[in-house]
Amino acid sequence: MASKQPNQKQRLTVIIVALSLVPLLAFALGLLSLNAYREELVKAELQLFQAEAALYSTLVNAEPELLTDTGYWEQWGAAHPDYSLGVYNERAEIIFMQKGLPAAAKQKQKNTNTPDPFIWLVDAADRLINFIPLKYNLPPEPMRHVTIIKQAAEAKLARMNAWVSGENILVLTAALPLSDSRIVFLRKETRDLDTIFLKLRNDILRVFLVMFLITTLLSLYLAGFIVRPLRKLSDAAEKLQKNNRYDGEIPDFSYRNDDIAALSLSLRRMTDALKSRISSIESFAADVAHELKNPLTSIKSAVETLPRLKDEQAKADLVEIISKDLQRMSRLITDISAASRLDAALGREDRHDFDLSALLEQTRQKYTLMYPAIKIGWHIEPAITLYGSAAYFAQAIENILDNALSFSANASAPTVKLEKAGQEVKITISDSGPGIPTENMDVIFDRFYTARPREQGFGNHSGLGLAIAKQIVEAHSGTITARNRTDKSGAQFTITLSAL
Repeated sequence: MASKQPNQKQRLTVIIVALSLVPLLAFALGLLSLNAYREELVKAELQLFQAEAALYSTLVNAEPELLTDTGYWEQWGAAHPDYSLGVYNERAEIIFMQKGLPAAAKQKQKNTNTPDPFIWLVDAADRLINFIPLKYNLPPEPMRHVTIIKQAAEAKLARMNAWVSGENILVLTAALPLSDSRIVFLRKETRDLDTIFLKLRNDILRVFLVMFLITTLLSLYLAGFIVRPLRKLSDAAEKLQKNNRYDGEIPDFSYRNDDIAALSLSLRRMTDALKSRISSIESFAADVAHELKNPLTSIKSAVETLPRLKDEQAKADLVEIISKDLQRMSRLITDISAASRLDAALGREDRHDFDLSALLEQTRQKYTLMYPAIKIGWHIEPAITLYGSAAYFAQAIENILDNALSFSANASAPTVKLEKAGQEVKITISDSGPGIPTENMDVIFDRFYTARPREQGFGNHSGLGLAIAKQIVEAHSGTITARNRTDKSGAQFTITLSAL
């Protein structure tokens, strides 16, 4: 599996380049359609040649003395280097012959051949597409021109032929009988047709090669621009996966201000959250082991001591200690189980807008029924809405309120206040207990923290209530702080949230 990894990393680059070149490849395949264009040119050339042959036969038939005009035919030969015109009798014997002047053809070719600065590109293109057939879809010379002339004389009908010479040049011939049994024979080598076709093909190839070069370079740049940072993110994630300590670093591409920047930020946040979660789990496991060790040690010592005791009262006291330790362990296990499932439960819980004022009103009614003798002070501002999980947020409020009730003096009761100030919602829960020791102010929300008077009983509190409340509040993008009251003795907890 490891051997395939490098190829998999290159796959996205190959896909980007390949998809970018698909239109160009389709364009290149379009070169094959040039043969169809060439055939259309041949048909047009045949029609034009047929009209020329008819014109010359009419001219010779109408003005027989024209054949003796040497000056005219010299000019005609200079102007038509690829033509030859002959007049034959019915036995195919030459009466008159005029051919295009080769010198004029060379001069014409010289004048039309201008330097091409991209000739090297065209030559390269010729080598690259030598698989494209350039031959005419025509047979070689079907028969000698003498035979063609005799057939035209015998049938009294025009004979048109198109064929390809050994040099792959299209040759057109026409034999047209005149009224006096003479035959006009016109022959043309269509070198211009090849010139037009080759120029068209080379122009297309020149554009194709330039586009191919530009597209390839841009595709490689685009692939690098996209794939290289993705590969770095992938490599960092892979190293992070293989590193048991999870101390890897995800590259920061936030400066790009694009989707990859967003992906980089998301991965960095996810990694930070993962590191925090793992650290929290490790700390939580250590705290659980420590908290469970104390009652287990106490139970073990009591069980070992119990058989050696003779005094019944001492035995009863020792059994009571074991019972309280078991109660403490039971409560610890219950609270630990709830705390360990809280993160996953908060992630799965459906969130929606809920009426926070109505939620606190329901809590007020609940606690009024549970503690009829305690007059808790409630100050609830109406119509305040919050986004999140109403059930879990109610649990956070109840955990803080239960903590306040456990510390409040018998003669007084806690107060709960809900208010909205600008864009913030604040919930303040105050008690009239002894307050928070200054040295413990920073650890008040730590798991298993507890500092209670002895008269509240041993093992009745696990020290997880405030930690769970903080976890729920932070899951709702809020903050919770604790301080001692300034007006009188007691502690004050303040939850701050963003208003909708």
